[in-house]
Amino acid sequence: MPPSNKGTIFEDSYADLSEGPKISIMRLRQLSRILQEDDESTLWPLALINTATCVEWFARTVLKHFIDYSADRINPDARVLRDLKINYALILQANVHRFSIGDIVATSRNFSSFDDIDSTLEDLVKETRPSLLARIRKSWADLMKEALQRRSVSKKEIARELNTMFQKRNELVHGTPRHLSYEDQLETLLSKRELLRFIHCALEYMKDVEASLRKFIPELSARSTRDNNHNQYTRLANSDRAIERLEKAIEHRITDDGDHLSDFRKAQRAWRLWRGRESAFQTAEWGHGSGRGAVLMGYETSFNMERLRSLEAYLRQLDRFETARSSFGIQPDK
Repeated sequence: MPPSNKGTIFEDSYADLSEGPKISIMRLRQLSRILQEDDESTLWPLALINTATCVEWFARTVLKHFIDYSADRINPDARVLRDLKINYALILQANVHRFSIGDIVATSRNFSSFDDIDSTLEDLVKETRPSLLARIRKSWADLMKEALQRRSVSKKEIARELNTMFQKRNELVHGTPRHLSYEDQLETLLSKRELLRFIHCALEYMKDVEASLRKFIPELSARSTRDNNHNQYTRLANSDRAIERLEKAIEHRITDDGDHLSDFRKAQRAWRLWRGRESAFQTAEWGHGSGRGAVLMGYETSFNMERLRSLEAYLRQLDRFETARSSFGIQPDK
């Protein structure tokens, strides 16, 4: 770990959301060392604000990763998407820094409490209508539950401490700073022991989220071309199996209609041929480099997800037709 530096830890900006988790955890560890080594109470208000800022920035990085790396699993009706507000300054920043969609959404979102962070993240990846592929993968809620069970600090305790932290931060920033006028008021607002407890709970929460995030989005754990290829191959294989299950379900429903069944099978064969050729076309600029395989499989997986949604919609349409026929007493064609 780099040496503690009081001159920079409170001043450096967070330049890259992609590196947010690593930077936030590193900053909090440095901050904890500074507080343990120094009893200067004038640092406490600044340390409180910095700790809350690290937690808030960390939450923004998770939002970014969900949107940029796992768009197929986010909730399209999530509150953070419905309430999205973009100002002119953010547009200029996005243009200069080439922000992704995830960057824009994350940068436009502020948090005022731990409960706000927790509910926003859960709402964003709450799959209200999970596809067949989604149902064979663990949900974000399940991954976080498993991670928290391995910790000595419960989620209830983390929530209590970090909500208190945000409350004191808000009071310090937006309220009346009595500690500036009365020396004895600082210890009433905040203590060194309390600050260290805030940092400890923040680190425990961040480590749980980061571990869950790497399981939820395997690409974040990739460290080599082989890792990338393996992750993309796994995603592609899972989506292929999900499509095969839907194909069998649809064929079973239309098995009595020979023409319909034949047209469906021809459509699937044509779609698979198109998927392969379109993926090859989209990745042609990669040439024959070692990275092309993962990118090509990524395109194929993306096309699979679109096809999954289309086939699921068609299956629901068959359900509605059968319900309508039954309600009117119409017998299916023989």
